[in-house]
This record gives sequence, structure tokens and C-alpha cells, in this order.
Amino acid sequence: MATNDVFISYDYNHDKADKDRLLGWNIDHEFEFCSYDKSINVPLDSNEAVAIKQAIGAQIGRASFFLCLVGHDTYCNSWAKWQIEKALDLKKNIIAVKPDSLSNSPAVLQRRDVSWCNFNLQSIKKAITMPTTGILPV
Repeated sequence: MATNDVFISYDYNHDKADKDRLLGWNIDHEFEFCSYDKSINVPLDSNEAVAIKQAIGAQIGRASFFLCLVGHDTYCNSWAKWQIEKALDLKKNIIAVKPDSLSNSPAVLQRRDVSWCNFNLQSIKKAITMPTTGILPV
């Protein structure tokens, strides 16, 4: 496993353009990004969610870093919360970015060992190559 494997957590229905922009910045393929690139329209606690959780959990498990794109609706998205909790359980290096500074942070990311950075490749690259952590102010 390369040390630059990064799982991107994002809201497919609202933040896909930001995820695609991030992938576009990676022109030199310095990082191996992966994500669950489908809209998840099933409840988190449903029988249909079991296979989705297994697929996402495996991707998070293989990655060295977990990058959460914190969009406007991330704070209230149960799937985003589950993914963050999975990354915390697996003790992944967590990086959080807000493409829009007005977005609310999910409670599960607050007061955690999370690196917060600006939404640009240089800032994300620095967080991946030289992980530092910061506590999010309330």
C-alpha cells in the first residue's frame, strides 16, 4: 500500500463537483484517491446498507488517509457520519476541508485528532505529507 492512498468522503448529491475538482488537481498522480462514487439512497440501518458499508469500510481500511469534504449538508448526513466514525475506529489519519467556509462541521469531527486544511492542492498535499492535527473551534 502506498503511503499516499487517500479515501475521499463526500456527499455525492451535493459535493461531487468539489470531489471532481480535487481529482483534477492531482495531475501528477501524487496521490491515489478513491471514494464511493454512487449516490447512497438507502437508510444507514437498512438491510440494503450492509453491502455498501462493507464496500466503503474496505476502501477506508486500505487507505492511509481519510479526507472529508465538508460541504453544506455534511453535518447532517448520516452516511458521512458513519464514514468518519469508521475512519476514527480504524485510526486513520483524518483530513477535513471545507470548500466553502460557511459549511457547518459535523459534530463527529469536532474536538478530534483531525487535520483541517484549506481546499487547495498545496494545503491538502502538506496535510498528507506532513500530517499535523488541530482541534476545530466550536
